[in-house]
Amino acid sequence: IYTKGLDLILKAFSQLPKELQRAELWIVGDGPERSDLEKMATLYSISDKVVFWGSKFGHEKSEIMSKMEGL
Repeated sequence: IYTKGLDLILKAFSQLPKELQRAELWIVGDGPERSDLEKMATLYSISDKVVFWGSKFGHEKSEIMSKMEGL
């Protein structure tokens, strides 16, 4: 969580202005901290806007990333 700054990303995402309320935060990957991240999303009232994809590799990961806007 802390090495990659995911805690900071969740906090910053929760503070987006109203104009960006359609935005979603996608987190690709899995690990023992996932439940802590899910709890943080709930704490910041953004759990409905955060998608936890879990572990994805190869073509499946590329497909998800190709659906992201703004890259």
